[in-house]
Amino acid sequence: EEEEEEEVLESDNKSNVDDNILSHGVVGLANLGNTCFLNAAVQCISHSLPFQQYILSNVFINEINKTNFLGNGGRVPIAFAALLRALYHSKPFSIHSPRNLRSLIQELNPMFEGNLQHDSQEALQFLLEGIHQDLNRIRSKPKGLQCRDSNG
Repeated sequence: EEEEEEEVLESDNKSNVDDNILSHGVVGLANLGNTCFLNAAVQCISHSLPFQQYILSNVFINEINKTNFLGNGGRVPIAFAALLRALYHSKPFSIHSPRNLRSLIQELNPMFEGNLQHDSQEALQFLLEGIHQDLNRIRSKPKGLQCRDSNG
């Protein structure tokens, strides 16, 4: 599957940093109108070390659950991974646009359409739920216990 690379914006903050040094996440996210709520959620998730390593290793690609009716065929973790790679495989102090991830989120949840302010917790919950459902390891719903009502 073709993954779109996040757009890298030139930083006005020029530093005397070797071009071969990776940022290790010390970068910025451009504010696309009113997206600080999304940027805060992305920065939060991207600095969770076990999750960050899991995504950057690309192990998740083989765990995408394309049959989960609650998921989106892997689109959420793939878009998040593209942005995460941009954040961690770039020059320190660069600025990246979360445009592709934002567009996907707006497409999947109309609540995020437009440039209205939202709560960072809402964006965080949506991202985590989207990633969870796309990577859910349960391929078929297990049959549960049959519950009987009071009539037997």
